[in-house]
Amino acid sequence: MLTTYAAMLTISGWALWTRRATWHIRWERYASLAILLSALGLLCQDLACQILMLSSLACALAHALIRSNLRDKAVPLVGYPMIVYASLMVTLFVLSEPGPRWAVHFIFLAYLLGLFAWAMTAFWRDGRSHPTVLACAAVIATAALSALAYILMWMQVIQLDWAKVSACIAVSIFSAAFAISWRNKMRPYDKQMKSVSVRI
Repeated sequence: MLTTYAAMLTISGWALWTRRATWHIRWERYASLAILLSALGLLCQDLACQILMLSSLACALAHALIRSNLRDKAVPLVGYPMIVYASLMVTLFVLSEPGPRWAVHFIFLAYLLGLFAWAMTAFWRDGRSHPTVLACAAVIATAALSALAYILMWMQVIQLDWAKVSACIAVSIFSAAFAISWRNKMRPYDKQMKSVSVRI
């Protein structure tokens, strides 16, 4: 398990370093925040893990919406539901109700994944957005993989360690996808910078 966590943190750290300039770009910072929250989420337990992981997915969705013509829908579709989600999760945690808490978690997960699929259909029409669409497709696939692993763990089909391993793999793919997407966007500008430096 330590090796798996070390690999996930290494990939997430590389992704954040690759995207370090994005914290100053309004429509890109949410993807970087999603990487950070997902890595932190796997280092936490129980309630904190659930809230951080779903917040990471919400940030990735906000990133996709803000980069499209759906930017005005980011707060009502993502921000407000996440406030409701966090409030319900904390309340159920205080009441010591793990079953309903997991149910709420997966209901909101399904809601966010459905929004992702809807946003991607509108997003794909813009050829410039293809790298972001592919990165978000990786988010959907890896989130579904991680959710399936935790459902199987809850059903006692697999052990907790395997669920954590699948979550680490999901976060690693998620982080790498956004890092590669950013590099692909910056590649034309890298060529311009090199040509300018040669002239100087």
